[in-house]
Amino acid sequence: MPDVAPFRGFEKPRENFFRLPNNWFTDVIPRLRIKNGKRFITLLKILEFILCCTWGIQAWDGPIRLSLDEIRNGRKGSGGRRRERGTGLSEKGIIDATEKLREIGFIKIIRDDSDKARRRRFFQPKIISNSDNDIPSGFHGFDIPTMNYFIMPKSWPDLTHDVTHAAVMLVVEYLIRHGWGFNNSGIWLTVDEFVHGRLYKTSNQRYDNGVGFDDATVYRALNEAIQRGWIVWAEKYENGISKRLFSLHLISMNVDTSGQCLSQVPWDSDPIRTNEEAIRSNRQNNTCANEEAIRTNEEGSCVDEERSLKDTHAPTSNKTSSPPTPRRKSKKEILEPAAVVDLPETFLAGLGQIEWADTTSEIQRVYASNPELVQAWLDFAIHTPRVQRSRAGLFRTGIRSGSMPPCHAMVEADLESTDENDSKSSVVPEVLEAAMDPLADPVAERTWQTILSQLKFDMPRNTFKSMLGDSRVAGLDENLLSVVAPNEDARGWLENRVAKTVNHLLLGILNRPVTVQFVTVEKDDMHAETPRSIESETQKGNPNLTENE
Repeated sequence: MPDVAPFRGFEKPRENFFRLPNNWFTDVIPRLRIKNGKRFITLLKILEFILCCTWGIQAWDGPIRLSLDEIRNGRKGSGGRRRERGTGLSEKGIIDATEKLREIGFIKIIRDDSDKARRRRFFQPKIISNSDNDIPSGFHGFDIPTMNYFIMPKSWPDLTHDVTHAAVMLVVEYLIRHGWGFNNSGIWLTVDEFVHGRLYKTSNQRYDNGVGFDDATVYRALNEAIQRGWIVWAEKYENGISKRLFSLHLISMNVDTSGQCLSQVPWDSDPIRTNEEAIRSNRQNNTCANEEAIRTNEEGSCVDEERSLKDTHAPTSNKTSSPPTPRRKSKKEILEPAAVVDLPETFLAGLGQIEWADTTSEIQRVYASNPELVQAWLDFAIHTPRVQRSRAGLFRTGIRSGSMPPCHAMVEADLESTDENDSKSSVVPEVLEAAMDPLADPVAERTWQTILSQLKFDMPRNTFKSMLGDSRVAGLDENLLSVVAPNEDARGWLENRVAKTVNHLLLGILNRPVTVQFVTVEKDDMHAETPRSIESETQKGNPNLTENE
């Protein structure tokens, strides 16, 4: 993201806004997805830009003249200055997107070819008419937005100028739709509500079907929106369970650098404290509680001793031995909160895949003392094919058990039973050992699964299945990720077409430059054959993931 001034927050506009229809998420967005798949960011940006330029000045069905340069870089005002930043899209992308929007029925394009030297295009939203009712199917047009609409600030197209994924825009628009659209100053939603739709307060019914993306995509979109300052988060504790909720960043909110809302939230009478304040307060409360328990035990022991002396019938000359006074606990013995550690981004992405909706405080405590146990159970919960209950519940039960998951225990037993005198096993490369045991490096496995979830959206289904369906991670060191390809043809294709994209994703996931290396393993003689590899395609090759190439 570009280095710009921090976003101060949204404020419900009384002027300088444009309107979007209330059926934006129930009718408009699904049609964009059907037309262009999940990568409909260009269609979304251009449609909102045209609506901002027309409905933003209450020209409901009036055409507006826009050149390709103005759609890309913004309209020109007096003196040649730009009124806005535009969509930032390429001219070819704008031409293709406007034609697709016309085919769907969202806009009309009027071409003026009277002047052959200057051919002009006029764009207008398609407004529903009585003649369109005779059309058996398709989109008939928008209703004039004098009612059943929600407002968006005119600065929204400028804010989303460099956004590359539609989910980032839609999570913010979803909060505005259900906040300002219902005359609420702000609402708080969980990840589940973004994915499946906002829940009614009095029932389990939902208002709509959500933003239309899966949990992992919504989680990544929320994180990016938080980094941009558009969304804030807070923890809600209820019946011993904590959930993370998200809301629109309003200009009146007090927010820390992590995006946590420190202002008062609807479900809490006190403002939210920072993590350091909460830890300090818990430590003081625990210390006072333990000292009070010590004093209570001492008083109780003295009372018991007095009662025992009164009930004794032995002669007074005989000395009765009293029970020893309990020793006061030292400061080190007083219980203190467990150390809190920050969970890696790859681990948080895995929690999103198992639909973890509670707080991470329990996970952080166990992770601080035994990270291998926590990571092993997360991998087990993600990859287990059949789960009787929720994967989040399986993960919670596993980390509370204190023992490794079944598959991890079986792998360790197999490694211990391996014949140490086997000469073939001594020459097996480390890459092959890791490939045979993915749980040997759970961080590498988690990283590769995150990359696969992203590549699955960018590649045709058949290409992804044939080239990456049987791939597995081999190992991860400081600056190299080794991945075993299904065969030699797949390895060469991945090196030429996918390596650059994977390197870019690795930089975003691990926050350090890491290069991918695709290798192959001979199935007939895995122990004797050294994996064949070539250098990762970091300086040559086309990273575009298209099936035609």
